[in-house]
Amino acid sequence: MEKIFTIKNNATFTKMYRSKSSAQSTVVVYYKRNYHLTGASIGITASKKLGGAVERNRARRLIREAYRTLVLEGTGINSEPYYFVFVARSKCFSKKIRMQDVYADMKRAFCEIGLIGE
Repeated sequence: MEKIFTIKNNATFTKMYRSKSSAQSTVVVYYKRNYHLTGASIGITASKKLGGAVERNRARRLIREAYRTLVLEGTGINSEPYYFVFVARSKCFSKKIRMQDVYADMKRAFCEIGLIGE
């Protein structure tokens, strides 16, 4: 399995919020091409306004697993030199939401961006 690199510093997150985005019902994907990278780097955020620590961690786990599933599917997303920041929306905090729902929204967002085909 390919290693998934994460964004750790706040300055990169701040730059990403000013870049292009693709919004879906459970997740917002901010993306920016970076030619200095050899592969993709991801960052995941969940607001305190939408839930407690347990709900935020669950939302992050769902998003991380949906991204990992897309990478394992052979879409080639992880080899592209991009920064991706995923922001959990309020629907992602529901206990009824499943990883398959987040996966479908994330795949739709990447199709809108043009990184993967239908």
